[in-house]
Amino acid sequence: TWGFFPGWVIGWACANLWAGVGFAVGRAFSAGRLDAWLANKGGGFVEKELKDGGVLATVMLRQLPLPYVGVNGGAGLTGLSWRDWILGNAIGLLPNCLIYTSLASAIVEGAAGAKEDAALRALLSAGGVLMLSLGTRWLRRYLARPAA
Repeated sequence: TWGFFPGWVIGWACANLWAGVGFAVGRAFSAGRLDAWLANKGGGFVEKELKDGGVLATVMLRQLPLPYVGVNGGAGLTGLSWRDWILGNAIGLLPNCLIYTSLASAIVEGAAGAKEDAALRALLSAGGVLMLSLGTRWLRRYLARPAA
């Protein structure tokens, strides 16, 4: 409807707003009860990874093929801070919003060569997702290294 720009900004902003609502709902239902339950079930590592990983863990979580609503609410159930969620979610949603908006824009434009243009956009977008996914893992390992 709005074209690539400002369409991707609008989509990204709406996705972040909706993710914040899901996180808030998860946080409202949690009230700290999840910590004890996870500890009893041996799943405390998830809670620890999100707390320790913060923004980077959230960015990496967004790259996994998991249901959007489940990730939002599930993250709210953990001890992940609001700041880490908002920043990590905003960064983690960028590739998806860029890919979907770029492909939709190419299809809607329907100009001659749109098929090739859409394929090129998809290839470039997929490369960006791969770089973000691998880059966050590399950055996390790099930051976790002891200082020399």
